Amino acid sequence: MNLGMLRLFKVLVFLLLIQSAFANVKNIEFDLIKKGKEDNNTLLVVGGIQGDEPGGFMAASLISTHYKITKGSVWVVPNLNFYSIIKRGRGHFGDMNRKFAAILNSDPDFEDVQRVKKYIAHDNVKVVLNLHDGSGFYRKTYIDNMRSPYRWGQSSIIDQSKLDIPMYGNLEEIANRVCKHVNAHLIDKEHVYNVRNTNTKAGDKEMEKTLTYFAINQGKAAFGNEASKQFPVYKRAYYHILALEEYMRVMGIEFERDFELSLNGIKQALYDDIYISFYDDKIKLPLSTIRPELNYFPVSKDGKINFTPSNPLMTVLKTDKEYAIHYGNVR
Repeated sequence: MNLGMLRLFKVLVFLLLIQSAFANVKNIEFDLIKKGKEDNNTLLVVGGIQGDEPGGFMAASLISTHYKITKGSVWVVPNLNFYSIIKRGRGHFGDMNRKFAAILNSDPDFEDVQRVKKYIAHDNVKVVLNLHDGSGFYRKTYIDNMRSPYRWGQSSIIDQSKLDIPMYGNLEEIANRVCKHVNAHLIDKEHVYNVRNTNTKAGDKEMEKTLTYFAINQGKAAFGNEASKQFPVYKRAYYHILALEEYMRVMGIEFERDFELSLNGIKQALYDDIYISFYDDKIKLPLSTIRPELNYFPVSKDGKINFTPSNPLMTVLKTDKEYAIHYGNVR
């Protein structure tokens, strides 16, 4: 597929037919997708807590659409901060990943934060993995501006070395295993992964507000995985998937995927065969071949459009004179 075509697709209809068909975009809910057979050894994967990190939420969406869990249980939240994803910003109402220690009831993110907290705290969830895209390349010693201890890209994040819990409390050991696996499959040796321990409990006030530290305090093994923002989205997703699969192996979760784990395989999985169906599959629009704008489109008398996306990062929103199909934050 021509990546240049992955922009904001617009469906134009007669002004007289446009009704108030959709709830306010701010009320868009994130998805929880359960894969495999539920058990008490579940991996919770979170993508999209920050809307400007598409490598993370695109990788999470691949788990939900292109994987079969043959043993074990995986829960996927591919689009946690869906509104910010659509708006192409870190956090339209502030950084959601700084709202897990305290949040006002009046905060527009309140319901989403409380809901994902419930999933994190669920008895079945044993490991939480939060997917991020970070700047530059994390290195333990300073090399240059883009490769230094102040960067986040290409790192496995832990809040502390160990956690006193029955399963997966050896956080640093697990993170090192994941980094070793990723480093065995690098596209370039400069892409090397390292473990970054934020030692949050020692007084990192910002990290105390995060999703992973909330999970730690709920007795869950929690990790952040950072892919470098210096890469195109499909390359970020490649490194996220490498790490994510190793976390599943750590937990004894077995899986099948329907694409080759390579840059080309990731690119095809992300951008080919993306479509949205309307009215019980009576109309199907493949985004790889459709024109950017359609001047006419059938709308029911009540103004409602029923649609089924092929990917949880897709939705249809109404503006004053048009309906727009969104696929993540790619336009």
